[in-house]
Order: sequence, then structure tokens, then C-alpha cells
Amino acid sequence: MKLNRNVYKEYKDMFNIYQIITKINKGYRLYFNLNNKKFYILNTTRNNEICLMFDNFSKNILTDLQFSKIENLNQNLKFIDEFNEKLYEKNIKNLKQISTDRIIETHHNIIRSKII
Repeated sequence: MKLNRNVYKEYKDMFNIYQIITKINKGYRLYFNLNNKKFYILNTTRNNEICLMFDNFSKNILTDLQFSKIENLNQNLKFIDEFNEKLYEKNIKNLKQISTDRIIETHHNIIRSKII
């Protein structure tokens, strides 16, 4: 991606996040987009590829950057698989509970209708 220097300005912050970002990956640079007022971390070694976009520094961007590193791919895929498995089990449990509740409700409605 060709970087428009009138829109993207390199941003060096007072919290020294810029230096930490470059330690995670030497090609990472922190930029501020003057048009949409967002921060971008670009990988300059990969044709200014956008690695992360965020509004402010309150988001834990360093953890996100560490998580997204290619060296962590196997660990990340394992984390995603475990998360998906837990989500699947939770959805099955919720579905069973909803089904049980509906069956009980239907049973009660049938009994009430016979009484009346």
C-alpha cells in the first residue's frame, strides 16, 4: 500500500508505545490517520500492511500485537479451537435447557387445559 504522507503521520507517543511496538517487530510503525482520527500499526517490511487499527491507547494493543505474531500461530489456533469447543458446549447446554423448559411448559399447559 502506498502511504499518503498527507493523511498518515508517524506518531511517537509520550507513553513510549512506539518503541515497544518496534521491539515486537522491527518493521512495525505507529501512524495516525488525520482523516478518520484513528491509529494504525503498519508493517513497513510488508508494503505497509495494516496490522492493527484502534481509536485510542486504552485498548491493550501490545497484547493484541503479541497475539497476532506469526510465531504464535500454533498457540493461537489452539486457543481458538478451545474457545470454539467451549462455545459449542455452552450452546448445546443452553439448547437442552430451553428444550426442557418448553417441554415442561407444554406439559403444564396440557394439564391445565384438561382441568378447565
